[in-house]
Amino acid sequence: MVNVIDTLQMKSDLRLTQLYNPDIVIANMHWGDEYVTRPNAEQKRLASFLFRNGVRIIIGNHPHVVQPLAKNKTNNEIETVVYYSLGNFVSNQQKINTDGGAMAEIVIHMTDDNSPVKIKSCSYSLIWVRKHTENGKLKYTLIPVEEHKKKAIPELTPEEWQKMNIFATKADQLIGSF
Repeated sequence: MVNVIDTLQMKSDLRLTQLYNPDIVIANMHWGDEYVTRPNAEQKRLASFLFRNGVRIIIGNHPHVVQPLAKNKTNNEIETVVYYSLGNFVSNQQKINTDGGAMAEIVIHMTDDNSPVKIKSCSYSLIWVRKHTENGKLKYTLIPVEEHKKKAIPELTPEEWQKMNIFATKADQLIGSF
């Protein structure tokens, strides 16, 4: 379903969704303040609202920067997850904090006995956007950060390597800060 951020409509849509007996409800939210690395009060309020109304996982976007990941646990079991913003996946933006993004990694487990779906784990993988010229043409290459921290990428210049590491360090701090 696609809708504007109207809590009355969202509540109605979520009730309707429950009629289909979904295994799990995931919301994708276009929210937050652009270029701000922390979720605002409205994002937090809406996340609580969505969780109270049956959503278990929220994937956020819009701010163009990575924002924290938050998990709510009960008895060591993950109940709900919110990725406030995954940043930029493919973008022309090259300023600090805007030159990359994150991919959500969520493992859910279903059983045959009609037990509720369990969220087994949630994490992320960082992607840095390399903007470069090749054969006179502008190109964008997605670089999986973790993979290339282990093994140097010969195509990256020292300046690009430094930019990728700055992005990765800041993003890791932001995502894990909640």
